[in-house]
Amino acid sequence: MKIKRIKSVLFFLICITLVKGQEVESEKVSIIINPRKKTEAAKPRIQIISPSLSAEGIYRTSDPRVELIGRIENVGEAASVIVKNEKTETDKTGIFKVVVWLEPGINEIPVIAFDNKNNRLDKRIRLEYETPEIAFINRINEESVYYGLIIAVNNYQDQNLESLDRPVNDAEKLYDILVSKYTFDPGNVKFLRNAVRQDIINALDELTRKVTQKDNLLIFYAGHGVWNDKSNVGYWLPSDARLDSRDKWFPNSTLVDYLSEIRSKHTLLIADACFGGSIFKSRNAMLDRRETVQELYNLTSRKAMTSGTLTKVPDRSAFTKYLIEKLSENNESAFTSEKLFSSFQTAVENNSDTKPRYGVIVDADDQGGEFVFIKK
Repeated sequence: MKIKRIKSVLFFLICITLVKGQEVESEKVSIIINPRKKTEAAKPRIQIISPSLSAEGIYRTSDPRVELIGRIENVGEAASVIVKNEKTETDKTGIFKVVVWLEPGINEIPVIAFDNKNNRLDKRIRLEYETPEIAFINRINEESVYYGLIIAVNNYQDQNLESLDRPVNDAEKLYDILVSKYTFDPGNVKFLRNAVRQDIINALDELTRKVTQKDNLLIFYAGHGVWNDKSNVGYWLPSDARLDSRDKWFPNSTLVDYLSEIRSKHTLLIADACFGGSIFKSRNAMLDRRETVQELYNLTSRKAMTSGTLTKVPDRSAFTKYLIEKLSENNESAFTSEKLFSSFQTAVENNSDTKPRYGVIVDADDQGGEFVFIKK
């Protein structure tokens, strides 16, 4: 009996070996012994080999010409590829190469592949082309802050000083353009309406603490001004100034001292005031510049533009009118203060009795650069 049982066990084991990995069926049951897992076929895809995309799926370049290299994977023998409406072939390994020309900004590049059975694969890649100008603007926006100080005086406490109608209104228009169209954040622009002398001092003191060597500063003043022939000094007249006392007058020499102390990359002073030209009385106004905007920005500057040179300017100012008009109409992404002045100088001279002036602020550490306006 024992021998028969042993033979039966051996026979059963032999049967298992023979049917290993096969399906054993009967009329009532089906058994799979040691089943083998079925491997799923890899999904077809378009792989971009070059250029290398960033984590967010974009490639940034300052070159408008990009060679795109990719591979069509897991579709058997690839037949053709279309990149940005240009047809190209693949080699035996599915690799394709094509040159793509980019427009400024982000370019959405469609890549379409067909295999020999006309099955279609689609992929879109993003290539961002920064022109030298865009790269320059982006660099300024990343590393610099544009500060502004706008001072406008309509009302004078001294009845011997005639109050004005236009300065505050004109200054408000300038403020609106700077913060809406250019890279001046409202939080970095202080607007002093009918400022007294101490207001101006406090604002300049604050700028000496805040402004860094990478930042840019624009100062605008509109109101009365005075020129003293004996001392050869010009003055702004704040709201609390008295005609019979210089105690509250604000001398241009004090302003120059502040502009030397404020450690900006560029400072531009715009003065729509009587005798404003005294701030650079001894220096040439316009220069024939041939440097690029980028080259001029790299050099420190202390420049001023004024509505007149030692002459009285009217309340209704052609200078501020055309200044605001040109800033509003401008379509350039980046331009210098000198170019801005040139754009409206003739219009002011042809429509008023004043001769506007542009030039270097003396003894304020100008090194030949230019203030650059950047559009948003």
